[in-house]
Amino acid sequence: MHPRGGTWGVSAGTTLAERRSLKRILNDQDVMKDISDADMDSKRRKHYDAWRHTHGWDEQGEYTFYSMRIGGRGASIGWRLDTFIIDERLIDKVAGEFSHKVACDIRYEIYASDHLPVMLELNEEL
Repeated sequence: MHPRGGTWGVSAGTTLAERRSLKRILNDQDVMKDISDADMDSKRRKHYDAWRHTHGWDEQGEYTFYSMRIGGRGASIGWRLDTFIIDERLIDKVAGEFSHKVACDIRYEIYASDHLPVMLELNEEL
């Protein structure tokens, strides 16, 4: 999410509870403890944001949503709403610059919607 504007912390996806929940999922802090009847092994697995795992934290302009009402795309004001959260078992099955195994890319050249497609490429069959 882009930090500018008056909707930070209020809009869906930016509330403190949502950000904490996603952080727990990505940091593997007993995220699944509130989900009953889940596979015990999956409760202990680490999860990754495929985009961050592939591109690191310094990538700029990595938005997947631009508001058409405010001309967000032209002004480079957007949110990264669309992503892949992948289980640690997929990390070595999926290829990219940082991991050498994961390919996750945002298709900036497509203008069909206010959302941009996100692609995740696996380097072998599951």
